[in-house]
Amino acid sequence: ALRPSCPSEATRPVRPHLTPEADARGWGPPAGTVTHVKVCVIGGGSTYTPELVDGLLRRRHLLDLHEIHLVDHDDARLGVLGPLAARMAARTQDREGGAVTVRWTTDRAVGIAGSRFVVSQIRVGGMAARERDEQLGREFGLVGQETVGVGGFANALRTIPVALDIAADVARW
Repeated sequence: ALRPSCPSEATRPVRPHLTPEADARGWGPPAGTVTHVKVCVIGGGSTYTPELVDGLLRRRHLLDLHEIHLVDHDDARLGVLGPLAARMAARTQDREGGAVTVRWTTDRAVGIAGSRFVVSQIRVGGMAARERDEQLGREFGLVGQETVGVGGFANALRTIPVALDIAADVARW
């Protein structure tokens, strides 16, 4: 959580795990605390995962990031993206220090347990459902895009129950 104000320069303790900009803005955990942040990515088998992992790794000192846990129902996709993310993390550690562990699983509870942040990038029904959503309103001259119109409504009907299940798991773990 962001703090509304920072102590004056004279009284603020040094927090070497934060960048000078992050420390000056009061971002990150209070001085003297060790958080070792774990981020869980639901939908970690997505083609968007490498870009997300790259962004997290670039900002790992701001977050005190120590672990990224990818979760997806598709074990085959995790089998590709999990090792890729682990190599990205290892390469970052070699260049800049600061180890970040990458794990992956199909068990959502395992991924969520102990996470400080849970990110969801799910597409319920996959690309086939997106294509149906985008075609849905065409015969009536309606927008069928995946986030608005009848296509967006169909997407919401599929996604909201799953999002609520994820939220319940986050609350539980």
